[in-house]
Amino acid sequence: MPITIREVADDELFALLCLYARLHPEEEMLPLGEAVPLWKALRQDSNQHCLGAYWNGSLVATCTLIVVPNLTRGGRPYGLIENVVTHPDYRRRGLGTAVLKRALQTAWERDCYKVMLLTGSKMRQPSIFMSRPALSAVSRPALSRGPLPPLRTARKVLRTGQSSRNITLWRKRA
Repeated sequence: MPITIREVADDELFALLCLYARLHPEEEMLPLGEAVPLWKALRQDSNQHCLGAYWNGSLVATCTLIVVPNLTRGGRPYGLIENVVTHPDYRRRGLGTAVLKRALQTAWERDCYKVMLLTGSKMRQPSIFMSRPALSAVSRPALSRGPLPPLRTARKVLRTGQSSRNITLWRKRA
């Protein structure tokens, strides 16, 4: 089945919220009445890109890229990726990788000098997922020297109680 990767459309908010319910199952889904004005604001912001992977026309994976204006690095922005989720029934099919690759490509097109993915997940899968060689085709690990090794996750633990954040940092391949 061919995969389509594109920006999530204005009229796909409910499908997006249903997918986000898989991201944080312990939280109640944001009521549609509260979500609509937020969604409109996000869609009108040219620095925010909500990307989706579609399988047979259904939204099954997503991530959000935020391009942050910057006064350093010659005024080049940087990117943040958040809210990465693939529906459990569609995992291990390359959909998450495909949507992240599109986010990275969009960031490089916007001249970002780096892109960071932040996750608060305590699962081991994010580290395994981020080390996929397919992502190294459009990026390189930030801390590499010499020949490019496979993409690695730089893990940084910021202790606040029991939680930690995983930080993956990419730089554009030269």
